[in-house]
Amino acid sequence: MATARVEHDISSFGFWRDLTFDQREETFAKLRAESPISRHRPLESHLLEPEEGARDFWGINTHELIQKASRDTKTFSSASGIFMEDFPDVVIQGSLSFIVTDAPRHKELRGIVWSAFTPGNMRKLEHDIAAQAKQIVDEIAPLGEADLATTLCKQLPGRLFANLFGIPPGDLREEVMQCAEDMASWSDEELRDGKEAIELFGDAAFRLNDIALDAIAARRENPQDDLLTWVCQAQTEDGTLEDWEVGSFFALLSAAANDTTRHTIAHTIWNFERFPEQKQLWQANLTDATLGEQLAEEAVRYATPLLHFRRTVTQDVEFGGVEMKAGDKVALWYCSGNRDEQVFDRPMEFDITREVNRHVGFGGGGPHYCMGAALARLTLRSIFREIYSRMPDIRVVGTPRFLDANVVHGVKELRAEWTPER
Repeated sequence: MATARVEHDISSFGFWRDLTFDQREETFAKLRAESPISRHRPLESHLLEPEEGARDFWGINTHELIQKASRDTKTFSSASGIFMEDFPDVVIQGSLSFIVTDAPRHKELRGIVWSAFTPGNMRKLEHDIAAQAKQIVDEIAPLGEADLATTLCKQLPGRLFANLFGIPPGDLREEVMQCAEDMASWSDEELRDGKEAIELFGDAAFRLNDIALDAIAARRENPQDDLLTWVCQAQTEDGTLEDWEVGSFFALLSAAANDTTRHTIAHTIWNFERFPEQKQLWQANLTDATLGEQLAEEAVRYATPLLHFRRTVTQDVEFGGVEMKAGDKVALWYCSGNRDEQVFDRPMEFDITREVNRHVGFGGGGPHYCMGAALARLTLRSIFREIYSRMPDIRVVGTPRFLDANVVHGVKELRAEWTPER
C-alpha cells in the first residue's frame, strides 16, 4: 500500500493555521483515496519540540482503520500519551487521568466514574441540563448581540461540570472554566498572551489540581451529594484513590467538557448559518425527539471537536498494509474519518436528517470511547431547542475566529445578533 506524502504538509503549523477545515479536507480526501495510512515528519509543536532524531509518525485516515486501531488497545496503546508531544510523566498523570492508561488499570479507573455518565443517569439529569440551558439563554436573549463563544458555548458545559463536581457559582467556577480553556489553547499565540505554551498548559493543569485538592479535603471531611465525593469514596483493588488521582480526574473532566461540547455548540450555530435550510427544518420541528437526536449526532460529526488523538505501537505489526515498529506514534485523524465517502453519503453537507450516523467524533469505539457522550448529546439537544425557539432570527455576524490548533477544532469568537427578547 502506498504511503504518499502530500502537497499540504499536515505536520506544519501553516496547514492548521492558514487553511480552512474544508481546504484541509481536500488533503485528507486525497490521503483516504491514495494512502489510508500515511507517513509524516514529526508534528510541529509550540508545546514541546520533537527530539533530535524523532521518528516520523503514521496517520490513520479512514473511518474503518480508525475504528480498528481504536479497538485494538493491545497494539495501539494510550499509556504514553494522547497528544503527539511526549509530556513528562508527572504532567500526563496529573492532568489526563485514565485516558492515558491501558487495561487493566484503565478499566478500573474508568469504572469509578462510569456510573455517573450512563444513559440512565443522564436521563435523570435531563431536567437539570434543560434548566441550565434555559438560564444561560435567559441571560443573553435580552442583549440582542454577543460573542456566543464566551457567553453561551463556554458557559453551558462549564456550569454543568461545576454542578456535577459541586463547584458553586462565583469566581472559583469561572477560574475552573478558564483553566480548562487554557489546557486546550497552548498552540494559539493570541490566547497564550505572551506565555510559553508549556507554561500555559502546565499552569492550568496544576491550578486545576490545586482547586481539586482543596475540594477533596473538604469532601473527605464533609461528604456531599456530588461526583467529587463519589470519586473520593470509590473503592479500587488497592483501596480508595489517592488525592492526586482524584485531582487528575477533576482536571481531565473539566478539560473534556470544554473541548467537546463547547466547540460543537459554536460550530453548529455557524453551520446553521452556512446551511439555512437545515436551520429552518430544525426550527419547524423543535419538539421532534428523533430529529433532536439526529441533530446532536450530525453536530458532532460535522464539527469533529477533537481532530485527532495519538496512540503508540506496542509491538512490530503489519496494519492496514504497512509495517509499523514498536514505539511508532500513530495519529487517529477523526476529522478525516468523519468525512469518509465510504461511510457517509454527501459527507461535506451538514444534514440533520441523517438516520445512520456512525461518526467517530466521540472516538473510534473500544474501551476509550468517550464516556461523556450521553451527557454531550443531552446538552446539545437542550441548548439547540432553547436557542432556536427563543432567538429565532439569530444570525452570525462576519466569520467565526477559530482556534489555531491541530488537536482541538475550536471556535474562539462567534459574534451574533438577534432581536432582543423582551
